Amino acid sequence: MNWHTAELGEAALLQECAIRNGFQANNYSAVNSILYARKYGARIALHGGWLYERFDKDGTTAFAFPHRLDGNGTENGLTDCDAAGSRNSPSCGKTGQTATGTGTGLTGGNPERGGEAGQDIKEALNILAAEAGQEGKPLSFMNITAAEKEELCRIFPKARAEARPDMGDYIYLTENLAELPGKKYSRKRNHIHQFVKAHPGCTVKTLGPDTLEAALRVEDGWLHDKKGDAALQEEREIIARALGNFGSFADTCGMTGAVAYEGDEPFAFCVASLLGPSVTDVHFEKCLPDHARDGGYAFINCEFAKKVKSEYINREEDLGLEGLRKAKLSYFPHIILEKFNVYCT
Repeated sequence: MNWHTAELGEAALLQECAIRNGFQANNYSAVNSILYARKYGARIALHGGWLYERFDKDGTTAFAFPHRLDGNGTENGLTDCDAAGSRNSPSCGKTGQTATGTGTGLTGGNPERGGEAGQDIKEALNILAAEAGQEGKPLSFMNITAAEKEELCRIFPKARAEARPDMGDYIYLTENLAELPGKKYSRKRNHIHQFVKAHPGCTVKTLGPDTLEAALRVEDGWLHDKKGDAALQEEREIIARALGNFGSFADTCGMTGAVAYEGDEPFAFCVASLLGPSVTDVHFEKCLPDHARDGGYAFINCEFAKKVKSEYINREEDLGLEGLRKAKLSYFPHIILEKFNVYCT
């Protein structure tokens, strides 16, 4: 297959694949596939009507679950099933602990099953198995949703699944983040009230040509005392690339966002895009320290949610960071979309 780094010119094709497949998992975002390709050693291939992705990093190789470019012909979205899928499936050995979800489940991308469609996914997976075999590498998959894990375990009965709670997506009802309703959000409402009281006259503008420079100023201000951190410097380059190509991403992937100001000075921003038909993915969110201490993150989070038209907002994973986990849980996610690594050979 023709493995290559996903390019900006392929954004429209990748976005159409995401929309047609009804993705909810942020690792299948067209924007993320392009922006994070170098960081994760990711390459894609388009073959036989399927989208494949592989990751070659630190001497290891893993694949993403393949998806049909034209979608799978099934309606993919909220279901009444647990997001963990069949937790007690006897066909798949498991290690580690599963992340917990609340509310109804999100599938993250339904694989095709049964009949002719089932043969299609089996053939696609066998292509990857042959690819790994030719390279003398084990067949492994990373950041797999519960539904995809079950499909892999059905096709490869000896597969072993490992839960990755650090990579689970925190997905919220947009109306909850925008309105902060009820008693459980009272602390958030109070926090924002205190912020507005301490910083009167704050305004929020939609991210666009007139606010891109302001967003980058916030990023540089946030990074000022962290310049020795190579990972954050790399993230700054990724953010700059996103903002530098905002117009193209906006046209192809619905990129949007917000910038918050106190007077004429920006102090917070966020960047997001349409992940699937019902989900907006927040890629970046930054707030300057002085404002963050007073509740600036809660302010920009709420104000941006008021502008979002999709039913759900994916605020991505916690990366195993306890502080980030607590912050994400404090907004009461509708579901934590579980992720797994699956080792088939």
